[in-house]
Amino acid sequence: MKHERSKERVKELGEVFTPAIVVKDMLDLLEVKDWGNSEKVFYEPTCGNGQFVVQIIRRQVEAFVKNHPKLKGDQVYRYALVVTSWNLWATDIDETNVFECRNRAMQEYTNVMYDQGKIIPRDLWHHLGQATTCQIQQNDALTCLEKDEKAAEKAAQKTKASRDFYAVHGHKPLDFSRSYWDILHEEKKQAKLKEVLDLNRS
Repeated sequence: MKHERSKERVKELGEVFTPAIVVKDMLDLLEVKDWGNSEKVFYEPTCGNGQFVVQIIRRQVEAFVKNHPKLKGDQVYRYALVVTSWNLWATDIDETNVFECRNRAMQEYTNVMYDQGKIIPRDLWHHLGQATTCQIQQNDALTCLEKDEKAAEKAAQKTKASRDFYAVHGHKPLDFSRSYWDILHEEKKQAKLKEVLDLNRS
């Protein structure tokens, strides 16, 4: 599916892709202590095709490795990749942008290891894929941080794109305290409950 960067699209979605050099300059404004901190969550509310996300991944991994000199070899990079994926969230209202951002994130994880002459083990690749799928998601930045349904509905009226998204998807609140594992577990429980209810109806 080709992603059109038309004037009409920019007008409809308010879509502007930040140049890589501008992303770098903006991220340089963050303090050194903000990087490689397992208690810090990075959230990119309008991720587009992942310009900020890929640079955040690279900087986070490099900082984690630097901050943990006692971990050696593959161990430090496994740790860095896992914690980076746990603490990275991104949303975009457009599903094509989300798809592209996820792909770029996975490619950047691969590049980080490749630069060290390493490949990502299968179990770690699976983890990164699950985290990326759950935490880089199609959602509306104007409503997803609202905890209250009424507040979200009000926020959705600010733009046509938000109104349209809300009409189809409703309120999808984010909770940064929940890991991708929590999200998957909840989805499986809901699917099982639906299965049981469907059996009872038949």
